[in-house]
Amino acid sequence: MSDSVDGLTVAISAMTDRRAGLVLPPPCPGLRYLLLVQEARGPADAGFAPELLARDDLRIVPLPGRGLSNSRNAALELAEDPYLAFSDDDLALEPRGLLLLRDVLRGDDRLDLVAGWRRETLPPRGHRRHVLHRLSLYNSGRVCAPEFMVRRAAVRRRG
Repeated sequence: MSDSVDGLTVAISAMTDRRAGLVLPPPCPGLRYLLLVQEARGPADAGFAPELLARDDLRIVPLPGRGLSNSRNAALELAEDPYLAFSDDDLALEPRGLLLLRDVLRGDDRLDLVAGWRRETLPPRGHRRHVLHRLSLYNSGRVCAPEFMVRRAAVRRRG
């Protein structure tokens, strides 16, 4: 994986017992995947479907121990693209939505973090939360990590 000026890495936190069920969308320009396998014993790529292992847009990394914070922090260190989205191994990913969210982040240098919606939590059209809005202390607690996308350099600068 090499750096891309506009590239987006989706870091997927995976549990070893769910390897066989992992499904990724078809490859998409500007989008790569970093699969962080928690508590991997043996080769990190063992147990995944062969067609998944053959993909050029996927990097699999074993992680000692377990925990989402461990996985998210490793993603910040290991991803090579300027933009990073967090995901889990049981979520269906939509490349078009991910790239649209990346474009929002890329288009405004004042932003270091944006949050989107997972399909199952998307508010209906016409709902007051269906439009772009600023996160605050009152509404940000409803957002979970698989809805976050960050500008990696800015987050890393802040430690």
